[in-house]
Amino acid sequence: MVHGERNAKFPSRERILVLDRASALWNTIEERKQEVIARRQVVAAEERDEDVGEPPAKRARRSRAKRPRDRVNVEALPTIGVDALLDENDNEGAGRTDAEPRRKPSTRSPASSGRMSIPLGQDQVEDAPSPTQTPHVYVATTPIATILADATVPFKYRCRVRFTHVVPDHVTNLTRAHCAVCRRSFTDAQCPMCQTAPTEYIWRFALLAVDGSSSAAADNGEAEAEAEAARVPVLVSDGRGADFMAAVAPPVDLTRNPDTARSVLATLVRLLAGRDLDASVRAGHIAADVVDAAARGQVSVVDVLNAIQEGSAEQVTPPWCDVCVQSYRVHEDAARPRYQFFDTVVR
Repeated sequence: MVHGERNAKFPSRERILVLDRASALWNTIEERKQEVIARRQVVAAEERDEDVGEPPAKRARRSRAKRPRDRVNVEALPTIGVDALLDENDNEGAGRTDAEPRRKPSTRSPASSGRMSIPLGQDQVEDAPSPTQTPHVYVATTPIATILADATVPFKYRCRVRFTHVVPDHVTNLTRAHCAVCRRSFTDAQCPMCQTAPTEYIWRFALLAVDGSSSAAADNGEAEAEAEAARVPVLVSDGRGADFMAAVAPPVDLTRNPDTARSVLATLVRLLAGRDLDASVRAGHIAADVVDAAARGQVSVVDVLNAIQEGSAEQVTPPWCDVCVQSYRVHEDAARPRYQFFDTVVR
């Protein structure tokens, strides 16, 4: 349980102070939002002045030429270690450290905490709500760089992040067969331990999260420019994975359920690109047969995102997501902790 949620046992006076701080933070966010809206209106007015007397087709071409054509670079995906995490079974470690944290998370408001992800700016103030939700709204957010440097494991955090990649990159590979007897997930036709056919499936994938904070190595000047941004693969697996995807679909064999696979693909497009998949098809940003092929596992998620980017007149940008992340180790002597979602669901 994360300390600082609505039903935490605060003294009444302290509860009032927390609510006052939350109210002050909300007012600050609203002020920043109004500033951003005003700046956007000024920019829009300037663009309208440039567009006077210009044919619509030429105006659309000029608009597309002015924005960067950023394709999703699959070669830059830091998959080293992520595939290994997915291949290993968390429940094989009897000494798994995922109990309650040994220290209390901060319940101070982000404005006074120092654990704020990054300063609220134009890119973090958005009109659209987070595609994910968590009940722990009174827990201060923590930067990914701070999470990666934290020696306390296990521990729980609330973060505001963007998701840039999904691993594996094909929708049909996001679930795995699971043996309830041996408590193992596997990719073969039968359990490697008891040789029985799969009777159930579980979610087993990772989302790569970034928030703009810099890694410790970058702060020390030891990392290259392209590696300065702190990023962490967050696992969606086992029971907690079912909670994360509960509003999307149950874990099934996605190779045999194309309709469910399409729903999962639509969710990933919303998380990774901030776009509605069906609306993109209707608008002609992506061909329907490409979407169908992706739902069958013949086209990768990266290819879908690039197709939407190339067919759209607007930049594809991942939305900010409000999530809770827990660090843990499969074994006490594990070299590095892992990270998974908890108390977080996709809307």
